[in-house]
Amino acid sequence: MTLEESWLRILPDGGFAGPRTRARMTRVLERMPHLGLVSDDVVMVALPILPELHEMYVAANDEARLAACCARFLPGLLEVLGPGMTINLKADLTSPFEPYGFAPIEQIHYYTLERLSPCSPDPRVRMARVSDIETMLEIDSASFPLPYRRGPDEMRMHVRDASIVRVVVVDDQVAGFSIIQPLGPRFHLGAVGVSPSHQGLGLGRLLLDDAIHVALHAGATGIGLTTQTRNGRARSMYEKRGFEGQLHAEFWARAGLGVELHLY
Repeated sequence: MTLEESWLRILPDGGFAGPRTRARMTRVLERMPHLGLVSDDVVMVALPILPELHEMYVAANDEARLAACCARFLPGLLEVLGPGMTINLKADLTSPFEPYGFAPIEQIHYYTLERLSPCSPDPRVRMARVSDIETMLEIDSASFPLPYRRGPDEMRMHVRDASIVRVVVVDDQVAGFSIIQPLGPRFHLGAVGVSPSHQGLGLGRLLLDDAIHVALHAGATGIGLTTQTRNGRARSMYEKRGFEGQLHAEFWARAGLGVELHLY
């Protein structure tokens, strides 16, 4: 069984890696063989510890087994990543991670829309270009708290081949972006960010409608997304658009930007 086949067996329903993501994983591994890329979202770890990470996913709902996996896996992972890289975590069982410095940040909501409807295309929205990345990173930094931000490498991967990335342009300036991830039949809306100077103009709703339209025409049967429970403004926008939400696992982090583990 290949690496990607083993991950496809355990990633959650509705969140398994689609063909674009699998192709991206293969290309990155060929180009950077010292890295492993596992995708529900984007997870990068050193190859020597991939078997232990795989075991952690398998043990996600067994507290004793998960605690044993943490004891074997986390010290090595933290050593490999070094002091500048840490782990962000979403998991249903979190107590096994407490001895390693993890603490809850906040509760998140998971929203799904199962009936996609076409929208009228807006000429202000187009596919992102590599030349847009710097501006998108500035918007990302201004739009999201630290644990949720994307770094330059991740943003480049999204724009070049991992995802469908769209930008809205106002007065010849990129004012916002969306990241649509084709992860199986239910696509994932990984981000909607709008520049602070362009907020209040309906651009978030415009990008949301555009993402739904794009996902529908790319063959999706539904679309999902996560947002902070405390983000009432975003939750209201999703609910008015017909998304149904439910509480999800708490988002835990050791600190800062780093590897993301999705254990649910």
